[in-house]
Parts: sequence; C-alpha cells; structure tokens
Amino acid sequence: MINKIIKSVKFRSSKFFRKISKHEDNDLKTIVKNLNVNIETIVDIGANVGNTVKMFRQKFPNSSIHAFEPNPTVFEKLKNNCKNINRLNLNNSGVGDKKGILTLNRHSNSGATSFKNPNSVTNPTYSAKIIDQIQVPVVTVNDYVNENSLSNIDLLKIDVEGFEMEVINGISEDYLKNNIKIILIEANLIEKMIGQGLIEDIIAILRKNNFTLFNIYDLQESNNLQLYIVNLIFVNNHVLKIN
Repeated sequence: MINKIIKSVKFRSSKFFRKISKHEDNDLKTIVKNLNVNIETIVDIGANVGNTVKMFRQKFPNSSIHAFEPNPTVFEKLKNNCKNINRLNLNNSGVGDKKGILTLNRHSNSGATSFKNPNSVTNPTYSAKIIDQIQVPVVTVNDYVNENSLSNIDLLKIDVEGFEMEVINGISEDYLKNNIKIILIEANLIEKMIGQGLIEDIIAILRKNNFTLFNIYDLQESNNLQLYIVNLIFVNNHVLKIN
C-alpha cells in the first residue's frame, strides 16, 4: 500500500512539474525522436542574435540551418555569435508573402522589432521604444527554397512579431502541405500589432494545409492575467500518419 502511495505521489509530482516547467526547447528533440523524423534541414525565420540557432545545432548536430534576420545591427551580432557553427547559412533579410523592400520598426528590445505598426490601444508603450525605421529586403520562403534547392524543410521556426501570416502566405500550398514536417511558431491572442494574424488565423491556415496542432508552450500573461502570447508546435499529418 505504501509503495503504491509513493508511486502515485511521484507520478502526480512529475506531472505537476512538467506543467509548470515544460518548454519547446526541451521537448523538441524528444518529439522528433518519438515521431521518427530525421531533421536534416532547419529554417529559422527571426533568428535575432542566434540563441535558437545554437539550440538547433546542439539538438540536431547533423542538420543544415538557414537563418534569417532583417535588422542589420542584430545580424552582425548573429554572425559573431554563430561564427563557429558549421552548415549554417545566414541571411540578412526579412521573410514575407512577396519579394521586395519593407519598412522595419527597430525596437529598443531587438526581439520586438517588427514590420507591423503597433496597436495604440493594446500596445501603448511600443511606439516610444522604436529607435528608428529602416528599409530592408524581404524574400519569400517559396523563392528561397527554389533558389537553394531545398526539397524539404524538416523544421521551420517562425518568430516575426506579428508577421507570421505573411511568412506562411509566402509558401506555396503544395510545398507547405507536402514538404514541411514540423513548424514552431509564436502566436498572439491579442492584436498587439495592427493587422497581424492571431492564433486562430494561424491554426486555421495550418490545419487547412495538412498540419495538426501538437502542443502549446511558453504561455505569457499580461498583468491582468489575460493570456496574450504562446508558442505552438505543429506537425504535418504525413508525419503523424493521419492521412
């Protein structure tokens, strides 16, 4: 009886600990292993100073990584921080739904820099922290995979501060459905940036294109306890063998 009680307490404790500490960085390698996915090609859109690039290299040492960072100042930090990482292609450009030049709002927190303008109601302090606005080149995933002969993307990470739908819309339906295996993406529940896609838009377009929402991470709440941003992992149904 005592052994059963001890086992039950341990089980409940481990479940509770996971609920309060789970993170996509820790789960990613286990998910990939359990799904029997071979991670050969990673595309990191919104690489910032390179923390996720380093994480991907540690977890998937044999992969090739293609990273994008539009802010030239941050891009120099990315290059310096990742100078010893092999099989890494760094691109000083943004990613969107069409090739061209866009205005980038550079924020004092480089991770908050965005192609979108802030919503003054839900994001009132953002504008005061914009350092400047610069023009930067933007490419599409579709153009990039064609120009670089990427037959598949095994892991696609998107962290673009409200520009998520534009990135997804820059991928052909055929390639999205059949050639991308796992997507790690940041999603907002509140319109912090004007015209940005919200979590329901991201879920809808990815479900339409053969993906299943696999897990939710890094739930962030405002001071009034309203959930406003999360990280999501989607897995292609071909990988899940749903169809």
